[in-house]
Amino acid sequence: MSDRYNGFVVTLGESIKDEDAGNLINCIKTLRGVIDVRPVVENTVLETFCARQQIVNDLVNKVLGVLYNE
Repeated sequence: MSDRYNGFVVTLGESIKDEDAGNLINCIKTLRGVIDVRPVVENTVLETFCARQQIVNDLVNKVLGVLYNE
């Protein structure tokens, strides 16, 4: 039996100001099946998760850059 998802957490590469988030939020809302988009404000429970993902992503990019001489 396959799993069924009712949502996803999307982590941004870096924090953005709320004034700049409007277009991104509207774009995500246009995806099929999306019924709501709510930003995660820094200093919340999910901030720790997002921060970890950003650090891992940055580290992976740096390692790949070294491996491929970028």
